Amino acid sequence: MNHNKRVLCLIDGLGSGGAQRQLVGLAALLKDKGYDVLFVWYHKSEFYKKFLEDNGVNFEQIQAKNIFQKFWRVRNVISRFRPDAIISYIDGPNMAACFLKAFGLKSTIIVSERAVLQKINSYQKRKFFLYRWADYIVSNAQEQTDIINRFFPSLRNKTVTIRNFVETSVFVPSDIIKDTNEIQMLVVGRMAPQKNIIRFMRAIKKVQEDGIQLRVKWFGGQSPVQKSYIESVITEHKRMRLGEKFVFMPPIREIIPEYQACDVFCLPSLFEGFPNVVCEAMSCGKPILCSNVNDNAILVHHSDNGLLFDPKSIEDMTDKIKEFCKLSKKERIEMGNKSRKIAKDILSGESFVNKYINLIEK
Repeated sequence: MNHNKRVLCLIDGLGSGGAQRQLVGLAALLKDKGYDVLFVWYHKSEFYKKFLEDNGVNFEQIQAKNIFQKFWRVRNVISRFRPDAIISYIDGPNMAACFLKAFGLKSTIIVSERAVLQKINSYQKRKFFLYRWADYIVSNAQEQTDIINRFFPSLRNKTVTIRNFVETSVFVPSDIIKDTNEIQMLVVGRMAPQKNIIRFMRAIKKVQEDGIQLRVKWFGGQSPVQKSYIESVITEHKRMRLGEKFVFMPPIREIIPEYQACDVFCLPSLFEGFPNVVCEAMSCGKPILCSNVNDNAILVHHSDNGLLFDPKSIEDMTDKIKEFCKLSKKERIEMGNKSRKIAKDILSGESFVNKYINLIEK
């Protein structure tokens, strides 16, 4: 392998999402393997900028006023850096890289699909038309790979599945023993309809009304695009008088202590790709309650290291949360130990980076 190769990692913004976490992690892993890595983004968000600095990854944040300026400045960075490979995450950067390839760019283009398609519309058709110029299409969920193969069979030979990784040596269990019987539940995810917040709050309210001591912390960013949805969530939260028993908090960089302090991690999404936050919580040795959608059952083995529920059914969500809360402390700890083992077995960074290296070197 020629580890002097140049790799450009491209994403739209550096917010607190799972895609951003995976790409900055990949950039650091590739640098450790000897590649010359440049990380590029063009929105104002800088949540993971410190991670890049701490890991010695070279980066460039593009300043631009409109989409055309962004495109040309990305093109100029690529022309200057002359990467052997470009790894892009998120639709905009994916399509930009493919467009440049169509007009003569010589780099290997590796685009990445980070969510499972819910419908095939004209936008998706245009995007996958451009993907014919990608050398590889990476899905982080097997279900998304299957969907691409089914609806876009001409892309079958270039589509591969590479699941998310987690730094199991960093996301570790804590030895601190709790001195309260109140169950602490943690949720991490942006405030968006996909995350199924209103149904989830109603389920939590039902659980609490049954006398179960349960407190929920939800860490997640708020996008201006979702303003009306966020307002409806806040209105419903007030109507149900959840108060301090269910709190919304902004994203934080030091999330590991929150994973370690909770009794259970929950993700009630209507759909997911391969949820990074579930992987991190498992690595911290936590039981998982989550929706039985997409690839979640690969991570959460029902009644083994957690419980799966139907995210569209408030009743099923309520029942599964109650079922977990009624477990003994010993049973909850055992579930968490099994989560940790699964994370170490299937979510290693070494396997993750080597699969990307295999594509770069081809």
